[in-house]
Amino acid sequence: MEKVGFAGLGLMGGPMVMHLIRAGLDVAVYNRTPARAGQHLRAGAELCSTAAELAGKCGLILLCVSDTPAVEEVVFGPSGLIEGAAEGSLIVDHSTISPSATREIAEKLRQRGVGFVDAPISGGTSGAEQGTLMVMAGGEAGHVERLRPVARHYSSNLIHIGPAGQGQLMKCCNQLVAGLHVLALAEGFRFAGEAGLKPADAHRVLGGGAAGSFIWDKWGAMLLEGDLSPGFKIKLHRKDLLLVRQECERVGLGLPGLKLLLELYEKAIDRGLGELGDQALSKVL
Repeated sequence: MEKVGFAGLGLMGGPMVMHLIRAGLDVAVYNRTPARAGQHLRAGAELCSTAAELAGKCGLILLCVSDTPAVEEVVFGPSGLIEGAAEGSLIVDHSTISPSATREIAEKLRQRGVGFVDAPISGGTSGAEQGTLMVMAGGEAGHVERLRPVARHYSSNLIHIGPAGQGQLMKCCNQLVAGLHVLALAEGFRFAGEAGLKPADAHRVLGGGAAGSFIWDKWGAMLLEGDLSPGFKIKLHRKDLLLVRQECERVGLGLPGLKLLLELYEKAIDRGLGELGDQALSKVL
């Protein structure tokens, strides 16, 4: 199998790379903060000093960074991937970014003979650590199939949604629904507490019926323990919801739930909760 490069060793990317290394793949990594690569180097990965160097050594390059500007910087910035990527190489973006920007990136790379797949992921840090992420892929079918044998090491499912940008559109849909589940968790716990119910009982009972969900089960359990550490950060979810709003504006769609979510996430960030997990939205209520 070809050498695999990975740029971005954060809460999601770091564990994903470890799955690739443990699977015996030949892996090179790049991160703006090289110190984060310590465990990966000890496990056998090669460290590159620039994104261009990474692309020069790998035919398949994966990246997972924070937002649209970060992706554009890694791909097209000084010493970016495009400077080292050979014709026929494939860049796969596991970040969550603007669908319209994604289509532009894909076209620019196509003109340089480089393939591109937008492949945002869902499942939080626990999914990254357990290797059970959902991958929503947009791009040419051949490019998606080239990714599939690699992605199976950190994901439980990869679905080809359609052409470039469609993966990011599906992730927008995912983040909208996930945000509404977070609100349901926060309000459910608030109602239980104020009505005289034990939140632990509510968590157990509702989780066993129609109200149950990954967020209710996983983050509800953390909320019961007072654990507000991020499976997904509030500030990043707000960033994703803004992408959803942009797409709604593009197609002329009004969603009252989205409007409410953005108001609550803004309040959470104003109160200094942005670095905490989504379950900390309960603090706003």
